[in-house]
Amino acid sequence: MYKIFFFQINILLLLFTACTKMPQNAEQLAELPDIFPDYKEVDIPRNIAPLNFIMKDTCDGIYVEYEGKNTSLMISGKDRITIPLKKWHKLLDKNAGENLTVSVYTKNNGSWKKYVPFNLFVCDDPIDSYLVYRLIAPGYQVWSKMGIYQRSLTDFNQEVIIDNALFPGACMNCHSFKQNNPDNMMFHMRSANGGTMLIQDEVVKKLNTKTENTLSNCTYPYWHPSGNYIAFSVNKISQVFHATTDKRVEVVDSESDLVVYDIRKNELL
Repeated sequence: MYKIFFFQINILLLLFTACTKMPQNAEQLAELPDIFPDYKEVDIPRNIAPLNFIMKDTCDGIYVEYEGKNTSLMISGKDRITIPLKKWHKLLDKNAGENLTVSVYTKNNGSWKKYVPFNLFVCDDPIDSYLVYRLIAPGYQVWSKMGIYQRSLTDFNQEVIIDNALFPGACMNCHSFKQNNPDNMMFHMRSANGGTMLIQDEVVKKLNTKTENTLSNCTYPYWHPSGNYIAFSVNKISQVFHATTDKRVEVVDSESDLVVYDIRKNELL
């Protein structure tokens, strides 16, 4: 059993080596590669997730070399590049504050072509760990599932914070944090049993922010740095949809005002 297992490991290593071997006798092109997303000549944080990409042009194979001052990385694929997470972060850590030269090769009909290399500058500064956003299918008049999600910017894994699975058809929007602190958050839930959801230190409150003296429920928020107040706009917003396909929607704010919510006193000022 040991000999068979050892033999299989060697075969896999040989295959891996063959897959990442630099193409020989490649035709040198005078153009940069057309990749998506377009990462050419940009600065990247040292902890950013792997910058995978595809070739816009059709190809039978692709080979990429990331060459740094202190270490390099070679990756191959069919029509896209998927970079292993650990190898990518090791590459960036070893080359923080330096340029990476990226050489892209593509194969068509058995022949390789090499594009003009481009650079990625690896910044010493890291990026914030997470990005929070509302995820909703493209549309303007109706929706089904939507939610507020967070994505790790170091590996691009996505997690749900809250969605409308328990409130079918409900809309949620305008989420906001106190100075990017997830312990202090608010968002609006627009439904029959909705309201403004306020979260502070794991305590959740539902607020009814419509009064006789305001135009509408509280809308667009901004936290005071102390965390004791939230400034809101109140708006009368309507949408106008075009009959032609070249224009889609116009959003009109016919009337608006500003209010301040005092969190400690639970009142609008």
